[in-house]
Amino acid sequence: MLNNDVKFTKNGTIGIRIINNEIKNIVVEIYDTGIGISQEYMSDLFKPFSQEEVGYKRKFEGNGLGLALTKKYCDLIKIKINVTSEKGNGTNVTLTFKFFK
Repeated sequence: MLNNDVKFTKNGTIGIRIINNEIKNIVVEIYDTGIGISQEYMSDLFKPFSQEEVGYKRKFEGNGLGLALTKKYCDLIKIKINVTSEKGNGTNVTLTFKFFK
């Protein structure tokens, strides 16, 4: 997640906040003021080989596997991942680590 923050935030802010929520789960919030993600693309965000910009003139390198793999890892170890974003205004990613007794 941090790699994407650095990759897509040429100017602006990148931050991390770690908190215990009201039911004592650890919540990691990763946020940036980078290029953001359009609402139209959000449904494809975790699809393998998917990128918002396609074709030879795209501005960023990559194969579109990073977020797909991140989602799979989170699912495997029971981490809830939530992404909110606005094109041109940045992205917020929330990871909730649930602890079972």
